[in-house]
Amino acid sequence: MRKLHHILALIFFLSMIACAVFAQYYADIRIDISESGLVTISGTTNHPLLKTGTSEDFTSKSGRYWLFKIDINEVFSDFVYSISLPENASINYIKVPGPMMIENDLGRLSVKGTGHEKPFQVIIQYSVDEKKEFFPFLALIAAVAAAIVFFIIFSFLPKKRHIVDISKDEYAQLTERQLAIVKVLKKHNGVASQKTIVEELGLPKSSVSRNVEALIKKGYIRKEEKGITNTLILLDKKMQAKEP
Repeated sequence: MRKLHHILALIFFLSMIACAVFAQYYADIRIDISESGLVTISGTTNHPLLKTGTSEDFTSKSGRYWLFKIDINEVFSDFVYSISLPENASINYIKVPGPMMIENDLGRLSVKGTGHEKPFQVIIQYSVDEKKEFFPFLALIAAVAAAIVFFIIFSFLPKKRHIVDISKDEYAQLTERQLAIVKVLKKHNGVASQKTIVEELGLPKSSVSRNVEALIKKGYIRKEEKGITNTLILLDKKMQAKEP
């Protein structure tokens, strides 16, 4: 009877060792890596090293390169994983134990893979392109510079001259200088000082005065005296019949 007890105890001990040696691990997890290297694990697994939560144990940095590494030598019966790298990251080196694929999801690279009856070992070396972070600022500078250039170009372009449309039939009775005075008045929306007429036409004051008086008599303009300034107003010939 005592021998039987010893045999049963030995069998139980050996079975426990066998269970420990041939324990079956599995994993169906998602891993998110932040820009600062923090790793967040979610999903289901029975391996203690892959417990859900946030950890810094799986990443390291050397210069501008980051290294993500899961190195579990125990054999997994099966595992499924999805690893999301930080935004603007590019992969320089990758090593996985089985089939995998790389996807780009709105600027973030994702490494997805599976394995069966293998150790769970994934190594990814990547870098984050920091230049892209300055793109909006550079675009703003370029837009401002372009606006300044266009402003300078259009400021120095010759301006379109004001063209006064004078009907030959309407002013057929006017002399050349009287017609020139009418053009200046039309250029100034029908109102200008006599001094302005002299300056723009470059005529003597006496000549302008004579032609102004002639235009007044012909009913084309009228003159208003305000102090020492004579203001000339161009009249609408069609409205003269209504004026008192």
